[in-house]
Amino acid sequence: MSTAGPVETVVLALGNTLLRDDGVGAAILQALEGEAAGWGGEVEFVDGGTQGLALLGVLSGRRAAVILDAVALGAAPGTVHVLTADDVSGVRPRRATTAHEGNAGELLAAARLLGYRWPRQTGSSFPDCVALGSDALESSVDDDGVVGLSALKGEPPAADRLRAVVSVAYGSEWSPTKLSELVASAGSSGGSLDGWLRNRFFDQHYDLFHQRPFIWNIWDGLQNGFSALVNYHKLAAPNGEGRRTLEKLIYTYLGDWIDRQRADQKVGVEGADARVAAAEYLKCELEKILAGEPPYDIFVRWKPLSEQPVGWDPDINDGVRINIRPFMFARPLNAGGKKQAKDVCILRVPPKITWGKDRGREPSRAKADYPWFWGWDEKTPDFLGGSVFDGNRWNDLHYSRAVKLAARERAKGGKS
Repeated sequence: MSTAGPVETVVLALGNTLLRDDGVGAAILQALEGEAAGWGGEVEFVDGGTQGLALLGVLSGRRAAVILDAVALGAAPGTVHVLTADDVSGVRPRRATTAHEGNAGELLAAARLLGYRWPRQTGSSFPDCVALGSDALESSVDDDGVVGLSALKGEPPAADRLRAVVSVAYGSEWSPTKLSELVASAGSSGGSLDGWLRNRFFDQHYDLFHQRPFIWNIWDGLQNGFSALVNYHKLAAPNGEGRRTLEKLIYTYLGDWIDRQRADQKVGVEGADARVAAAEYLKCELEKILAGEPPYDIFVRWKPLSEQPVGWDPDINDGVRINIRPFMFARPLNAGGKKQAKDVCILRVPPKITWGKDRGREPSRAKADYPWFWGWDEKTPDFLGGSVFDGNRWNDLHYSRAVKLAARERAKGGKS
């Protein structure tokens, strides 16, 4: 990869270099990377190999994606085809030739289920590229960014919904055999799409998205308990939409789960007591994130104290590393008794993210606005600055609502 982080345009190569012509995407990618020095770092190059559905995070948040792959369209070998997103949706993906192979149609279908839309589907247009209307997958796309791994709120479970999207993408080629091939290509030997979503997807998604996931799996710590996929872009949406998404997760989806477990509890269903307790505890943890008192607060080093988020009010431009912290401090019930308890949180698979000191030092900053640059001792909460400016770029401070609100009042001209 030639750039340090995600940028607006990605060039993604697919295919297996061991199968000769199937490695044409990687060969073109390598040639393009050699010419990219003069492009100003505006393009990210990714060799996706044969990693299939696990690559969907690479497409997230892009304004444009160029996918390099071999296709069998009946033309002479070596023919170059230029296909738009609409064209790709109409191409029947080639049959897998190894147990690990993925393809563009599979990636697009999975991304669409999770709420991803191409910029031209959102009303944007570009030179020589008009805005697009809805596609054949529109009816299967989730609209609120929350998909339960089990059936929730009258919606089918995630595996069933993903199966429906991919079946539309494959059209007449869809079959149980094709499903088995897809699951195997994604690294799940058991043949279960649900098993892959629960046990393999997130490790793959995190690795390929540089430990900055855009799909979060929020759960209550029980294998048979509450578990939902949440689109981070919805959870961190502006103008209060992100907070409303979290509230919907708590009071609609989790609320529906709790009601059903309580009904089972009343008639003596085995395990219902544990599921109610775990879900209620998760609800309390999520409500703490809504409130935003330490350690469930968001801290943004480059914003003054008066602009720090109060409660769950994230700015998506601050990035996953900053906004995911409250969820990694929230713990499921009885987490202390679990193996590697320090890493256990309400994210089923925690990403490898830390909030220590970043490299470099900050230039001069006013103590009232940026007290953390004034000699933080690495432990004091609500730190309001020491006597000496050191400019250290710490990221793991915590500030209470009261301190943040007081800073806002001072910034508006109130008494200090």
